[in-house]
Amino acid sequence: MRKSILKLSSVLGITTLMLFSCSSNSNGKLKIAATFAPIYDYVARIAGDKAEIMNVVGDNEPHEFSLNDARSMGFIEKADLLFAYGHNIDQWADGLNQSAYRNVTEGVRFKVDDGVEDPHAWLSIECAKSMARNVARAISDKDPANKEYYEKNLESLLESYDGLDAKYKETLLGKTTSPYIVTSHEAFGYLASDYGLTQVGVNDIADHEPTSARISQVVDFIEEHEVKCIFLEELDSAGNIETVKSELSKRGYEIEYDVLSAYECATESKWKNGEDFVSVMEENLKVLAKWIA
Repeated sequence: MRKSILKLSSVLGITTLMLFSCSSNSNGKLKIAATFAPIYDYVARIAGDKAEIMNVVGDNEPHEFSLNDARSMGFIEKADLLFAYGHNIDQWADGLNQSAYRNVTEGVRFKVDDGVEDPHAWLSIECAKSMARNVARAISDKDPANKEYYEKNLESLLESYDGLDAKYKETLLGKTTSPYIVTSHEAFGYLASDYGLTQVGVNDIADHEPTSARISQVVDFIEEHEVKCIFLEELDSAGNIETVKSELSKRGYEIEYDVLSAYECATESKWKNGEDFVSVMEENLKVLAKWIA
């Protein structure tokens, strides 16, 4: 009898241990890692309070990010889902937790300029909506019991993104005094093409440092088209912009610069306080309207 009780206790203990180990999160929520800001925005809006979510890059620059802290590595290792972007943005995530890895860009059509793919598709609202749908599908597949909740949150996301798109069209499409935007880095090509603008970047799509010839081309372009402002990406140094301004000043042409966000970084706390994709893009619209609308 005693042996039977011990045997039963042992079986129950092993079963309990197995059940516990199958749950990546002791509170029963999904554990979801998003590599950087736009993906975090999709996941946080869709998964809501049904998941524990980490924005791995946080407030860092995603292109040059290196995963080296134990907390992030431990979270990713135990994550139910790891959402990544690819396209040379978050290649550090390749090979991590392959059973959880999901690429959010499936079905997204990327622009190619002069044979170079532009990876900044999340700045196109239509592309962002496609990626959000991919995220919602993956989360629902992982947690079908809450599929209705996730689909409702996706609808809310799509509505807010549609509202943002309508504001951009109303403000910019066919209503600009000049359709040209000069940027520190060619990160805004999708946004430009969506709303009838033409982007000229000091640094190219891959963010290579400009040659002296490129600086001269940008200076000539600004003067020829009477551009009023250079737009500095929020993570960029103003060094190259200052060089352009200096060269223009030698010609008696004065120009200002203002800041646009490519929404590549965002802390979780800032997101929870309202600094999300929609609010950042609304601020970008105000900056654009100030100079070209």
